[in-house]
Amino acid sequence: MLHIGLDLHKHFSWLAVVNDAGEVVERQTLRHDDRAALTEYFRKLAGRAIVTIEATRNWYWLYELLEELGVDVRGETGTQYLTQFGRGTLNVEARQAQGSRGVS
Repeated sequence: MLHIGLDLHKHFSWLAVVNDAGEVVERQTLRHDDRAALTEYFRKLAGRAIVTIEATRNWYWLYELLEELGVDVRGETGTQYLTQFGRGTLNVEARQAQGSRGVS
């Protein structure tokens, strides 16, 4: 199972993909204006990943998209999930993706 921490912003999201061993296997920046690319990226993860979205005031649209694609997505329970998985691991990695991709 893959675990994805997603740091949601207005125009893009930073994410980190972590395997069950806690190893970061991918860092990615996804732009929100390319809905086809978002759909393609997350469709391939259905049944293989749990996505935890930082529950902010604008997360509903992405939650609904992921749910439609069959992705196991967590929103409001994200903090509890991160605590169980190893608090901060995914969120810290997602934030570090910022430095590697320089999207504004």
